[in-house]
Amino acid sequence: MQILKVIFLGLVLLATIFSVSIWSAVYVTPSYGIPGKWRQEPIQDFWSYVRVMSNTWDSYHYQVIAEHGYTVEQKHWAFFPLFPMQIRLIKYTFDVQYSTATMLAGVINLLLFMVVFYLFLKAYLDKYHPKLNANKVLYTAMVLPFSFFLQIAYTESLFSLLFYGALYLAFFKRDTWWITLLPVVTFLLGLTRSIGVFVIVPLALILLFDLIQIIRRREWMKIWYKNVVFMVLACFFAARCIVTGK
Repeated sequence: MQILKVIFLGLVLLATIFSVSIWSAVYVTPSYGIPGKWRQEPIQDFWSYVRVMSNTWDSYHYQVIAEHGYTVEQKHWAFFPLFPMQIRLIKYTFDVQYSTATMLAGVINLLLFMVVFYLFLKAYLDKYHPKLNANKVLYTAMVLPFSFFLQIAYTESLFSLLFYGALYLAFFKRDTWWITLLPVVTFLLGLTRSIGVFVIVPLALILLFDLIQIIRRREWMKIWYKNVVFMVLACFFAARCIVTGK
């Protein structure tokens, strides 16, 4: 039931930002078929207003990568591939325009982020600050001005989803089979933003500490699925060295 409340809050926030988009669009002269610098399509009807106002600035680069891939001429190398891959997957799954797929990717990432962030907050507060309410903390965070960037088609919501997912696994699922997902989440973080690769260091230290404790307690059955995190990361970097020579 709590998860449904979180999703409902996300939908309310999205409805709010879309309303603001339409309100802002009142002050934008319709292009009559001629896109402006940051417009990806002419502003002609209700949904084109929503798409144009929701997919702007960096969203344009991600959409171009999803549609055409990386090319020397377009110079989109500063933008990482996971979000464009998600856009392309949504486009072919639901048979929609790339602009619609970009908007939907932002919506999906926001809702998933809010669910994962709630799970992390609930586990953290229940353990360390039981008097605080996870719902109130989540509501407060999502109405702050910076949450605007989580609600549009940028990588902020995708990166935050993976980041808090990694923290949730590392801190609260270390003694379960869920920990085997940690290398996957960490790898995807590195495909989202450049800073994502640095998350490997603290997470590896956490798991290394756990391995030391397991060896001391002689809980040998737990070693293999703790070690799988390091094995996957080691295989990835070894494959990278073989392919690139670096």
